Amino acid sequence: VFDEPPSERREERRREDRDRDRRRDEDDERRRRERDRDRDRDRDRDRRDRDRDRDRDRRRDRDRDRDRDRNDYRWNDKRDRDRNDYRWNDNRSWEWNDRGRDRYRDRDRGRPHYHRYTYRPFYSAPQRYRAPVYRYPRGWYVRAWSFGDYLPGGWYGSSYYLDAWRYGLPQPPIGCEWVRVGDDAILVDIWSGQVLSVWRDLFW
Repeated sequence: VFDEPPSERREERRREDRDRDRRRDEDDERRRRERDRDRDRDRDRDRRDRDRDRDRDRRRDRDRDRDRDRNDYRWNDKRDRDRNDYRWNDNRSWEWNDRGRDRYRDRDRGRPHYHRYTYRPFYSAPQRYRAPVYRYPRGWYVRAWSFGDYLPGGWYGSSYYLDAWRYGLPQPPIGCEWVRVGDDAILVDIWSGQVLSVWRDLFW
């Protein structure tokens, strides 16, 4: 048996080294493509999740706004819806829907009619005022009131009326008054007790 010449052995080792390097490069390239593919897949999944969450939030906000517009700006019955339909009669008194019942008070003179776009259902008071400790009507407990709720009669008596100008509140419309309830100012229809607008945290 004859040994290979040294030159041939060297050439064979070089071929083996080249093959090994090529395989290693191929493995590295395959792993790189796999990493890129995984990264792209993760990025696509994250983008789909963000799009799905954004669409869900938009639908939820749209539904909430639609429900609020439908419910918050709706009178509970025809009697309440017609409350804005006041007019002067020949005796200069204020009548409600021609029913012969005088619903106009002296303090209503010069006031605007109620309009849902003028008196928003909810405000965060831009300025707070110091006020004496609030005393809830006897037999009642603390709670938060919202647009469309009905205050019990004892909650909006004249002793609770607020001076709108003093506290930076809009002038109350005909048949309504601003009253204090806890730290909030509430615009209430004095004939029904319905809450028409709430200024949160006006007092401290």
